[in-house]
Amino acid sequence: MNTPFHLQKLEYREVDLELTKPLVTSSARYETRSLLLVRAQIRAGEHLVEGFGEVSPLPGWSDETLANCIETLDAAPTDVEFDAVRALDEVLPTVAELPSLRFGVELALLDALARLRETPICRLLASERGRMPLASVSVQATIGAKGPDETVAAARAAADEGFNCVKLKVGALPIATDIARIARVREACPTLMIRLDANGAWTPQQAREVLEGLWKLNIDIVEQPVAPEHFDTFVDEADALTAACIAPDESCVPAAHAHELIDAGKIGAVVLKPQALGGLLPTSTLIDDALRKGVRVVLSTLLESAVGRSAVAHLAAAYPDVLGPHGLATGGWFASDLAEAPDSILDGSLRLRHGSGLGFEPDWRSA
Repeated sequence: MNTPFHLQKLEYREVDLELTKPLVTSSARYETRSLLLVRAQIRAGEHLVEGFGEVSPLPGWSDETLANCIETLDAAPTDVEFDAVRALDEVLPTVAELPSLRFGVELALLDALARLRETPICRLLASERGRMPLASVSVQATIGAKGPDETVAAARAAADEGFNCVKLKVGALPIATDIARIARVREACPTLMIRLDANGAWTPQQAREVLEGLWKLNIDIVEQPVAPEHFDTFVDEADALTAACIAPDESCVPAAHAHELIDAGKIGAVVLKPQALGGLLPTSTLIDDALRKGVRVVLSTLLESAVGRSAVAHLAAAYPDVLGPHGLATGGWFASDLAEAPDSILDGSLRLRHGSGLGFEPDWRSA
């Protein structure tokens, strides 16, 4: 990671990936995923290597747009020297201003450096902390805002496939319908870990009423029950048991606020999306903070392609003591993707691809 290198080229391709079916949340409906596939070419000594990254801000989730990222990337200098990949903010300050763009460029540089060393990204990250990375990471199944019957069927299918945790998207349907969905999943799958993600859809009063009625259903965590502008006050006013089961998601952006929430010591878990936090390295700093404070960490994505998903999986693998399950089992949402082979998930564990860097090389010509 401290290897000096010369950035010679920074290129991108615009890509639109179709989803197998619409993903409906409380805030948006997604049918395609538009992104930039980034390729960095670096020289270290006599070696010339390439690495790949992904820039994919999610409409409705952040203020960034692909147009912003393209404009900034087009104006960014190349043919520049790096003392280390952590010098990104100093060398390319305009790139660092957009978290999704920073994520993609940092990933391309990390991928190139890992390929240079002929090692996977997870080992590059884990070696900094004296750890051995995992070969696979525990993941949860995500179920969109479906009716009660469809939700139960999806939960049963996930359990049959070996998942021990499902996350239900809530907040897009009437509260009574959501409560019925949750209760029926608990009845049908009594041993399954259930998580909820409201994407900030509930008012503080609605959230209090819902949460008071859910504890008997043994809910693991509730992600972002209220909007970011209400979240801090909601947590401050919650009793200790409730606060311990609340996990900020959207409220973790910007990263400085995530640090504040972790350091306050009131939440029991935190959901970290490296795409929204500016990269794997800034997210690793947050994970270190959370581990020191005893706050559970769930790593997740902004519905990224195989490039972004694999990157976050490598980060999860670099932390064997962060058990998840993580929000990385979303490859099945894509009708087309940037990796030739689909993600390998067996019994609720995502196996990392073998090989240097990300473990695969996206087809640049076909992108």
